[in-house]
Amino acid sequence: MSPSRRNVLHLLAVGALVGRPRLVVAQQPSALMRSAQPLRLVQGFPPGGAVDRVAKVLAPELARELGRPVIGEYLTGANGIRAIRAVVDTTSDADVVLFATSAIANRSDPTVAASRIETLKPVIMTSTTPMALAVRASLGVDDVRAFVRRLKSDPPLSYGSSGAGNGTHIAAADLVNRVGGRAIHVPYQGSPQALTDLAGGHIDFATLGVSAALAQLPSVRLLAVTTAQRTRLPGFEGLPTIAETVAPGSDISLWQAVLAPATFSEASCADLQRRFDAILGLERVRVALAIAGAEPVGGSSESAAALIRAEVERFAAIVGK
Repeated sequence: MSPSRRNVLHLLAVGALVGRPRLVVAQQPSALMRSAQPLRLVQGFPPGGAVDRVAKVLAPELARELGRPVIGEYLTGANGIRAIRAVVDTTSDADVVLFATSAIANRSDPTVAASRIETLKPVIMTSTTPMALAVRASLGVDDVRAFVRRLKSDPPLSYGSSGAGNGTHIAAADLVNRVGGRAIHVPYQGSPQALTDLAGGHIDFATLGVSAALAQLPSVRLLAVTTAQRTRLPGFEGLPTIAETVAPGSDISLWQAVLAPATFSEASCADLQRRFDAILGLERVRVALAIAGAEPVGGSSESAAALIRAEVERFAAIVGK
């Protein structure tokens, strides 16, 4: 793990442990409370993926806090760019936010760079989702070392992702680069589609967010997780890390964050951050997130912005190899 990312993750951990309120009381009614319209959580990927599973846990809790409907809206395509542009271009000051994934950190993608995403305001890092290295069972490998030997041989293996340049792509490409292997990338519009083709034997492997569906597929074999530490999420506790087996220093996870448009006032951003942070501290939310394959983060808007900056630098280094 790079020093910058380690420091930022430490800040996030401290923010999650110190002074998190159990109930939120807005100091002054913000535009979030005055609006009668539903608050739209705009997502750039189809239903069923890691970000959608997290959003479905948090949306009803936020609706209860705000006293207004909170709905998920899917603007898929172009690796999340449609969703980014919809939030960037909004004129609303209280009714739409981006529920983003780590894909927004890949600024080497010219479409991301041109989306004016830098105008959005980081509100909070809601969660992280460990990824598992999953292979089709018929590939005939039982552990990570055997997989790497196959990765270095002919013919080249194929791997799927939920889109070129996002976290599932970065994690797989990083592994291939670190061990000196060769593989053909097959991008999909979302993780569910990649998982379907992996289970059907149409691609050889993928690094996908952990989920109950992934753990229960007999046609898919799980070999390791991509994070620096082993995960405690149910169904994945016994998996080693890629770092401890074949690629020291490897540490990549998916993350989910809320970003507000430039039209949101500082009061509305602060109000939204406080409410999300309190929600993430609830035991029932932690349990629900674990079932969804995610771990809560929380913390300040500043720490979220710092982590995004660190990930932009790290993704650039990986993609540039």
